[in-house]
Amino acid sequence: MNYSCKADKDLKHQSLSEDVFSEVYSLKTDQDKSDFLYMLWNNDQNLRQGQWSDALLKYGRESQELYALEDSLHIENSKIFKSIKTYLELYDYPDNIEVYHPQAINAFPIIIGHYHDYDSQSKLLPYLYNAYKKGNCTLEDVVWLLGEMHESRYRGKRYEMKSNRFTTEQEFIELCKALALDLPL
Repeated sequence: MNYSCKADKDLKHQSLSEDVFSEVYSLKTDQDKSDFLYMLWNNDQNLRQGQWSDALLKYGRESQELYALEDSLHIENSKIFKSIKTYLELYDYPDNIEVYHPQAINAFPIIIGHYHDYDSQSKLLPYLYNAYKKGNCTLEDVVWLLGEMHESRYRGKRYEMKSNRFTTEQEFIELCKALALDLPL
């Protein structure tokens, strides 16, 4: 890749970040925020509708069509993640979750978890964990994110429980240990 192409890509990412910031910053009411988060959740789910598998079957693994689709999906996934990250940095996890659409609240663990970059996920984990400690986020959501973080850190390997006590609390304890996180239950 020559320098000018890299510079063009960097400018596009900077522009994307500015656009994301402006969009998130413009949210004023709880209804605006709920609608925005619900839209992000929908966009995230639409990325996981089997397009990649369909393109793989139709065009093959080494096809330009599959590479183009992968690039497109990666760009959209990055935008969705940057949007949720920006939202959390500006507004934190909502305290008044009862006024939000359930899928809007579900956007947090799902989008962070689907963005399989451990360092990025770990930077946003405190928002969910603190919300859990305040009673605004379920332990199940935190555990789901920890499970996705384990996959990210260990290249797709799903965590296997060591105990025969299959409770959410036990899974939380084991995942924290496996990820070397010091998070009290």
